[in-house]
Amino acid sequence: MTQPVGGPDVRWAEALAAWALPQALLDAAPSDPWSLDPGSFGERARRARDRSTPADEAASSALPRRGVVLDVGCGAGAASAPLWAAVRQLVGVDGSAGMLAALEELVAERGGARRRLRRRPRVTTIEGRWPDVAGRVPVADVVVCHDVLYNVGQDVTRFVEELGAHARRRVVVVLPERHPRSWLTPYFEQLHGLPRPSRPSADLAADVVRATGARPEVLRWTTTHDHPGGEELVRRVAAATCVGPERLDDVRAALERTPPPTTRAMAGLVWDGAAA
Repeated sequence: MTQPVGGPDVRWAEALAAWALPQALLDAAPSDPWSLDPGSFGERARRARDRSTPADEAASSALPRRGVVLDVGCGAGAASAPLWAAVRQLVGVDGSAGMLAALEELVAERGGARRRLRRRPRVTTIEGRWPDVAGRVPVADVVVCHDVLYNVGQDVTRFVEELGAHARRRVVVVLPERHPRSWLTPYFEQLHGLPRPSRPSADLAADVVRATGARPEVLRWTTTHDHPGGEELVRRVAAATCVGPERLDDVRAALERTPPPTTRAMAGLVWDGAAA
């Protein structure tokens, strides 16, 4: 049996690099296929306020009364939203000023329809990429980081180490079992004849964490994979696969042949923090 070359961090970076799209496809794309919509992140955070996954429970159980949570790569706050009712301070770190503004707006809404916040956490936002801004970020009782690790190719070891260095009690990292764009694989194959990678995985992410000396517990569950319906789904798949308006019928046919998945396997990596 051929043994893997390099440590987990090297294998992780190489596997993520394989997800890069051919330059010719990017040049012909009508829009950036990797772009993110802050509005959709806001809707995710609103839904998350009443969510309870094994990872949310792991984070909540480690929080002291009126504790402090650090949300790394926070977006609009979907990772930390289930904890807002219990925390005194929320620190959000993200590279997008728009996402940070959405986080502040959502916290100001005072909770979800079923859970009203008697007290809003005090929100501190720090714009920048983790771990580049880690030196400006205070330690917290619990650090959460959801749906971010697949965006970290280089320096993943330092990324993980700084999460632990900023947590007094616990780190909770959440990611899909497979790359979040794996569900688009059949559409790339049908529309462009382009195969997509199958790695990395949450198991390799756990190996990356173990290589730093931490001992993560791995939690697993299945969640709903929400997709819009009708023409909005066609539009989103077309944008993500670099297809222009002249080929929307091809996208419709591909979706009819292969409907998108309705569930998604998730993993949570939970380990003890190292901050004093």
